[in-house]
Amino acid sequence: MLWRRDTERAKELISEVDMTIPTHVGSLRWLRLTAGGEDVPVPHPPLPPGTERPRLLHWFWLQMEVEIACFKGEYARALEVLRQLDTEGSFDLQWLEGVPLFGPLRAMPEARAIRESFAARAARVVEAYLAPDE
Repeated sequence: MLWRRDTERAKELISEVDMTIPTHVGSLRWLRLTAGGEDVPVPHPPLPPGTERPRLLHWFWLQMEVEIACFKGEYARALEVLRQLDTEGSFDLQWLEGVPLFGPLRAMPEARAIRESFAARAARVVEAYLAPDE
């Protein structure tokens, strides 16, 4: 929806966001932007004391940051967060290659190098998945 800039559908969905679901909370920021509103960062839902946010959820939040930065034309910010994802070991190549907003980002040499890092890690994941059981 953000990618297609479907303003009307975004406005409809804002009222349906369940603020108790972490991915919905992040989506609220997207929806507000798509609906033509201001970019108001939404705080991550609190975690119980002594627990950590799961890595994939953390990466989801960072991925949303990259998408929003590209949506706003803030490619330096997008690259900064993409660097963080790379440093933390993300391997979501499907996301990196599939988001239409990333066209200008993909043209940047540093982003291409990061893509290669993602691809190498993704290949190792696929290799491990396809390896025969021992």
